[in-house]
Parts: sequence; structure tokens; C-alpha cells
Amino acid sequence: MPEVSGKFAAGDMEIVFECENGVCKYTVTDTHTDQCDTLSACQPDFLVALSIAVHNDGTPNYIADYPIAENLMRAGTIRWIP
Repeated sequence: MPEVSGKFAAGDMEIVFECENGVCKYTVTDTHTDQCDTLSACQPDFLVALSIAVHNDGTPNYIADYPIAENLMRAGTIRWIP
């Protein structure tokens, strides 16, 4: 059983994820185009990016955390942070 799992949907984007043993496997889908990326990342980095996706600039450390999230965006073809 995953340590952390879930589904986040906003607008035309959906993220389904499972995190276990420090690694998150996730699928990002652009529901407008049906384009999909399935990737993995270390859990802390993924959760930082997910937090920014959910809260945008409302996260306490978003300025320091944004470069971490940007690195995850380079791995896929769908941008899922603002």
C-alpha cells in the first residue's frame, strides 16, 4: 500500500500519484488534449511541486521551492505548475 496517494484535478489537468519508499510515480493528463505523461520523482520534490500546483504562490516557501518544481517540469511534456 502506498504511503501517500491521491488524485488532483484542476481545470484541464489531472494528476494521479502514488508515493512509496521515497519515490512518487505519477501520471499527468491534459484532459483537453488527452496528452499524458507518466513519470517518477523523489517524494520531497514531487510534493513541493504538487503544493505549488495546488496553492500557487500561497505556499510558505514558494520562492525557494519553485526551482525544485521547475526541474520536474523539464522531465515531462505537460506543464502542471503555474
